[in-house]
Amino acid sequence: MDTEGRGTPSMPKEEEQLLEEQASGQVEEIEEDDNQSLNSMKAVVSRSSNKMEDESEEVIVKDPVLERYHGACKVGDLRTVREMVESKVIDLSKDYDENERISGLHWACINNRLSVVKYLASAGADVNFQGGDLDATPLHWASKSGLVYIVDALLQAGADPHITDSQGYNLLHTSVFSSNIMLVIYVLFFVVDGTDDVDQPDPHFRTALQWAAYQSDTLTVENLLKFNANVKKADETGFTALHWGTVKGNMYVMDLLIKYGSDFFQTTNDGKNCFTIGKELYSIKSLEDALYKNGFDKNGFPMKRYFTPTAGKLITFFLPYVLLPAVLFIFAHVTFVVALLINTVILTLCGFALTRFVIPSFLLSKRNSVMKSPLLSGILSGTFTLCLFVWIIKIAPLTFTEKPLTNLCMMVLMYVLSFTFGMLLRSNPGQIPATTDHDEIRKTIKELLSLGKFDTKHFCVHTWTRIPLRCKYDRDTSSLISRFDHFCPWVNNRIGLLNHKIFYMFVVLLEISIWVLIPLIKEYFDELEDYLEDKKGKHFSKEKCRLLGDDDLCFGMRNDPFTFLTLCWITFQSVWVLFLIGVQTVQFLKGVTDYEFSQLNKKLRRHGAGSTTEEFFSSTPPELLSEELLAELDAPALDPRRVPQRTCFTLCSTVLGLDKAMIMFKSLLRLNRGEHSSMSSTGLQDSPLLIIPTDYGWKQNAKDFWLLCDTTLPLWRRILYPPKNSHALLNGKEVDYYTLYNLPDAMERVA
Repeated sequence: MDTEGRGTPSMPKEEEQLLEEQASGQVEEIEEDDNQSLNSMKAVVSRSSNKMEDESEEVIVKDPVLERYHGACKVGDLRTVREMVESKVIDLSKDYDENERISGLHWACINNRLSVVKYLASAGADVNFQGGDLDATPLHWASKSGLVYIVDALLQAGADPHITDSQGYNLLHTSVFSSNIMLVIYVLFFVVDGTDDVDQPDPHFRTALQWAAYQSDTLTVENLLKFNANVKKADETGFTALHWGTVKGNMYVMDLLIKYGSDFFQTTNDGKNCFTIGKELYSIKSLEDALYKNGFDKNGFPMKRYFTPTAGKLITFFLPYVLLPAVLFIFAHVTFVVALLINTVILTLCGFALTRFVIPSFLLSKRNSVMKSPLLSGILSGTFTLCLFVWIIKIAPLTFTEKPLTNLCMMVLMYVLSFTFGMLLRSNPGQIPATTDHDEIRKTIKELLSLGKFDTKHFCVHTWTRIPLRCKYDRDTSSLISRFDHFCPWVNNRIGLLNHKIFYMFVVLLEISIWVLIPLIKEYFDELEDYLEDKKGKHFSKEKCRLLGDDDLCFGMRNDPFTFLTLCWITFQSVWVLFLIGVQTVQFLKGVTDYEFSQLNKKLRRHGAGSTTEEFFSSTPPELLSEELLAELDAPALDPRRVPQRTCFTLCSTVLGLDKAMIMFKSLLRLNRGEHSSMSSTGLQDSPLLIIPTDYGWKQNAKDFWLLCDTTLPLWRRILYPPKNSHALLNGKEVDYYTLYNLPDAMERVA
């Protein structure tokens, strides 16, 4: 095993040779270190395994006492280490073999033995001792392995982070090599912050940012840029971070670098810019995508924007107000086949115009751009406006005499729907404010380190805040959202703690409105027939439609097809709204959000994945591992073969919420039967993963969802008003969701 250089990538020689060979038409693959992790989430997890030195071909006689001592350091046998040190059997000033020059502290560090490291440091071991082939300190060994707790202990013991090994790498370099984002963040806040060390180059003038870009390490690149890493610095070959990012072809890395001002026209020493490198290494498509996300065309020039962002959003939102009645009008007055052809052409042209000219004015993304745009919310509000128009112009004048209460009810529902929809569009779902105070962030990191929870599960690497329970980071808003439920494209907003109650009331009122309007339309068709016969002198035969089987509907289809098609359209809408209400109702009665339910479902599938294993990205030492973390470490991974493939049908199912309804229905059946089909043989029914930790019984869950925590308010206000701040009920107790790190007592929970 490479005890010192593990995780150190090899960059320059191979890449330069590759570029030269590419120019002559000879393409070869770059050899990379097999031990190198290019994922910034993949920290080394060391619990019981020992990293032993490879056997040398040459037999070297070693001191058995020293061997025993080093072995105890490797396995974390603190008792043996303490006995040998305190009995003077081991001299900490010379606890290494002269040939290797690897101290006991080195071995304890690389094996993540925190208690041994702390003891040796306190007993007088030299924390800055440089040993091994690379003259590396224990700090280098620990940082290359991504062991943040060991690095913290060494720095507390006085280790010098500015010492470089024989390769010229300092602590920040070796931390970046580990690809453990938690260690990189720790070093940035406790070593780099307030200094110029973020751009400290190695002997080849490569900065930490250039190494991170070369490793396709998106999270590390993001955090280095937040600490003002220089994107335009070049190494000895003239390569900037963007050049190295182009070499590896990671679009997200290039996107970040361009966003922070990288010059994609800057050339290397051999006169090549990013476009040349991208073409030679077949990463030009990723570069073009990164340029597009930042408002540049494929040649690197600013894209022409035809609308301002505000105008683009308004056009996208209000386009369905015109398209929807136009499509229904064409179907109502033109032969079906011809109408289908005309509408297909119209919708295709409008879709092209939207995606090509309008949406790019405010949303530069080639993935899910329509889903993230106001288009679907425009369709919903356009449908609502269409119904309002039909009701006011056609239905109310003919049916108000016969159905006055129903029409008044419809008027109230229309007003309330308009008000709640407007609230949802503008509402804050519960974004947790991110602190910019570095002292406060350092305090949070220290607290998590003391709890053994400084990992990506408990600390947000984007906002630098501790992650409360029941929240999720949202990339589009760059914030943590408390009690996150889901993103709803129909209201173009995220649903969370502060607007979940409004959202539920809105969809329930929407469904009620539809089923109030449907009988009004049927009554309108009946009154229309009488009106035309009495006022216009027309006579209509009582021909029945076999498919519809209703005289009023048949009359409406033949004599007012536009209103009839409107009826069909809202009836279709009522189906997916009903499914949504069902899913949301079951979820709040079970005390779980949609996001939490989806995570639970993934865990259920993961337990059916057989022997496939999953890495949990934590470098917590064995002494600090909690039972919860151990369960996560031992949990099997999701089998890729069990993940459904994305198709056009699944996309439509997702938009309409039918996929969630089916998952909820299947899950309820499994929970009621107490079995899980083929997975029952794994003992899953006894797994704690089946228990929803926030399920306190359906009555209590309903109270927690509907009631505000302010008991001085009238009951109707507690029910109808949304939360104004982060405080809400959980198991009948007031909690602050922005700082919710432990759940209330669950003794009275109904499983």
